[in-house]
Amino acid sequence: MSEPRVIKKYPNRDSMTRSKAAISRLADVRRLVLERIEFIVVDKKNSADITRSILLQVIADKST
Repeated sequence: MSEPRVIKKYPNRDSMTRSKAAISRLADVRRLVLERIEFIVVDKKNSADITRSILLQVIADKST
C-alpha cells in the first residue's frame, strides 16, 4: 500500500496544498474521503497532525 497523501494547512488561509495541486475547500477534502484516497492533514506552522479536526469540519459542513 502506498503512503497517504500529505495535505498542508496554512494558517489564516482557507486553502491547503498537496504537492503541486491545491485543495481550496472542504468539499475537495470530502471528495478525497468519498474516493477512499488516504491522506493526512498537517498544520504547516507546527507540523501537527490535524486530520481529525479537518474531517470533523467536513462532517459539520455537510450536516448543515
